[in-house]
Amino acid sequence: MKISVHFIRRSLQVVRENWISYLVLNLVFFALYSFEVVLTTCYPDSHMQLVDSLKLGQGNGWFSEVVMLYFSHNLLLATLATFSINLLIATLFMVTLPSCVVPFSGCFVAAFRFVSWSFLYGPEKAFNVPILILAALEGQAYILGAFAAYLHGMRWLLPARYGLNSRKAGHQLGLRLTWRIYVLVVIVLLVAAIYEPILFVTISPPTFPRQPRAQIHRQFSGSSVTLFVTGSKMYYQSDAVQESDAKIVGVLLEDMRYFRLDQPGEARLTKPGNTFDIELPLEVKYWHDPAVKFYFPKMLATLKSTFPSREYRIIAFSNDSSLSIKDTVFQQ
Repeated sequence: MKISVHFIRRSLQVVRENWISYLVLNLVFFALYSFEVVLTTCYPDSHMQLVDSLKLGQGNGWFSEVVMLYFSHNLLLATLATFSINLLIATLFMVTLPSCVVPFSGCFVAAFRFVSWSFLYGPEKAFNVPILILAALEGQAYILGAFAAYLHGMRWLLPARYGLNSRKAGHQLGLRLTWRIYVLVVIVLLVAAIYEPILFVTISPPTFPRQPRAQIHRQFSGSSVTLFVTGSKMYYQSDAVQESDAKIVGVLLEDMRYFRLDQPGEARLTKPGNTFDIELPLEVKYWHDPAVKFYFPKMLATLKSTFPSREYRIIAFSNDSSLSIKDTVFQQ
């Protein structure tokens, strides 16, 4: 405990000794954030393109696995993943290490993060209090990273100003100061990593709603076979669809948590023509839910990569007779 307090005091001492530089960086970065938010009102198309690009990236690679932790509301793993990514990739690899090669470069990378946030959140979210708290927490970590890059760069550029004999000595001193500041970076990112999943769970509904009663409300043509998947029902058109296909779709639905253990779900796999249709009862209010829009395309991408020559569609339907539009289609 005493050792931890000692390191924190040494880190805070660096900030106190260079408080003007630290204050200026805060003012510049948050001014950038505010200015770019204003720009999004003038260029809404750019804002939407960035949001669409991010959503497209969420469905690919390791980042999609992190997003799944959020949508599954796994707070512990989401916190660990968020902390690791923000510390190792967003701060260490993107801000600090480039600054060790090209002095001051990390400051521009951190500034770009603030610009991208403002465009991503847009005017409708950027100054929302919970989002603003998150931006302040994570932003403070990147400002500290930029602050460390600035101190390192100044001691390398002007070593005599700090009583040093060479740029090599300035580089070494800058590195020592950087690692002192990283104690604060770790603390701030840890707090942000705990806050972010909690914020997501608070503002986002459960991944999927409780499913309707386990009975068919909609008539299907063709013969039908019932396949049970973890206590839920998977119906498939036996004269056009093989049991193996139904099992694969059922397992994917289970993985994406459409089927709930506490509330039996149901789905139907048919093959009208050359397209496999996966039909699901789903309330209209969830058709555009971020979790649904994330999982369904990911499921379709998995099916498409497994069977490249096939075409799949997910048709979500509602039993609300008062609605003029009964279906929404997700297609790969």
